[in-house]
Parts: sequence; structure tokens; C-alpha cells
Amino acid sequence: MSPISEDELRARLRSVEPSPARPGYAEHVVHQGRFRRRRQRWVTGISAAAAVAVIGAGAFVVSDRLGRDDALPAQPTPIPTATTPDVTPTVTSTTSPTESVTGTPSATTRPSVSTPPSALPSEKASHSPIIFLHQGVKGDGEVDADWLPTTQFNGPCDTDAWALAGRYGADDRRAIRGGGIDGGPRQEAVFAFPDTGSAVAFMGELRQVTRACESTSQGRLGGLVENLPGPWGEGLASTYFVYAQDESTGIRDGSTGGGPVILAVRAGRGIALSGSAGPFRETHEVDPDLIRSARPGVEHLYPQLCRYTEAGC
Repeated sequence: MSPISEDELRARLRSVEPSPARPGYAEHVVHQGRFRRRRQRWVTGISAAAAVAVIGAGAFVVSDRLGRDDALPAQPTPIPTATTPDVTPTVTSTTSPTESVTGTPSATTRPSVSTPPSALPSEKASHSPIIFLHQGVKGDGEVDADWLPTTQFNGPCDTDAWALAGRYGADDRRAIRGGGIDGGPRQEAVFAFPDTGSAVAFMGELRQVTRACESTSQGRLGGLVENLPGPWGEGLASTYFVYAQDESTGIRDGSTGGGPVILAVRAGRGIALSGSAGPFRETHEVDPDLIRSARPGVEHLYPQLCRYTEAGC
């Protein structure tokens, strides 16, 4: 019989009229399908049972020939060996990045912590409290009074040097005051200005106020300023004295004595002052005895002014 192609077979089948179905033909087809399905299940079950029987018999024969189980060679266990290396690299790979990441912050943290301490000691030293020569000194209860903090400093010709420093922008003013020789006031002070120029201007103002003392006192007081030698770059000693004046003629006929002595020294933008007062003496100079009395105050404060200089302490 010659072969026929699929396309030709399809063409022939299209031209064939289907024959009418016989009565009961559908039930017959369903019955045949169910019978074939049951037969396939039987064949599959019988084949599986036969295969199990054959495998069991073969295993029995092999085990009978080999003997006991402990006579068999130890089976290699590649699975645990293979599993262990797989886990180990996984842990190592996750640990190494973690260690490298945590190492970086610790490296950056150490320098930031170790850097400031080198600057802290000098900063604390520059802000240590100012210690006056007579700080906390008690008076004898009769002539000399206790040295106490004050917000006033008697400058030349009764000028308040405390207020004058404030007008020049002094942002740190400290002063103490106590009793002196024959009950006269003695005082010490430190003024810190915003910059060196303001401190220099304040020193110039002290000189000007002292020299202008006569005009501000209706001619009855006279001021005098001298340079104060010492380790400081700028220092002055000022005083004022009283003229005796004939009330009828208004003519001065000499001096009756000198007034308090004010010493001022500068270092950078800081100024230390010391004042001493005593009995009036007939003199036209800054009283050397009062200079010797007030000088230890500025000599004690001057080294502490280093905090107000560019070089520092």
C-alpha cells in the first residue's frame, strides 16, 4: 500500500459524509474506554510489584554474598565534607567586609579624640582666674580695711577709670580695694580690651585726663604724668597735686601736697593698674614713696597679662 500524505488524507476525509450513529454506540464507546483504563491500572500495578520483587531478590543475593554490614567498606561521606567548605567561605566572606568597615570608623575616631587635648591645657591656663597681690588680705580693723572686690577704680583727678575702660569696650574688668597708709585708699585692677588698639587708646586717655586735671578743677588741681620703667612695653605713673591759692587775689602761691598715685602698665590688649594714697606732701613730682608702695601690685599682675598678648602665656 502506497503511503499518503497528511494533507491529502485530510482532504479525503472532508468529502466523506459521517454515517449516522447506531443506537447504543455512545454507551459502547464509554464502556470500552473504562475497560481500557482499568486494564492499564492492572498492568501498571503488576509491573511495579514485579520490579520490587526483582530488586528485593537481587539485594538479598548481594547481601548474602557480602556477609554482615560491618564487613562492608566504610562509605565515604562527601556530603558533610562538601557542606563544611561551603559554610566556611560564606562566614569568612561576610566577616571580612564587616571587620574592614568597623575598622574605618575606629581609625577616624581616634584622631578626633586625641587632637583636642593638646590645645586644652593652654586654653585652660589662659582663662585661669586673675590673682591680685592683696586678694583676700584682711585689714587690721583700725586703719587698714579688708581688700574686697569693687566695681570702681579712682583714676587721676578723681576720674573713675573703671567707667572709662568701659567706654573703650573693656569686656573684662576686675578690681579690689582696701585701706592704705593713714587710711588712704589702695586699689588694684585688670582691664581687658577687645584689641590692642583699644588698650593703647585707653592709656592715652589716662595721660590726657591727668594733664587736663587743672582745667577740669577750676585751676585748683594740677596733674602730672611720668613714664614708669619696667619689663612692660608701656607704663605710666600719674598723680595730681593741690595748689594753694589766695582767695583775694586768685594767685597760686605754691603747692600744698600731692595726691594719690596711679600706676598703669600694658601688655597686648590687657592693662594692670595699682593705686596708692598717702599724706599730702609739698612736691611737684609723682611721689616716689607712693610709687614704691603701688609698684608691687602691677609687678604681680603683669606676668598674668600674657593671656592678652598674641604670643600667649
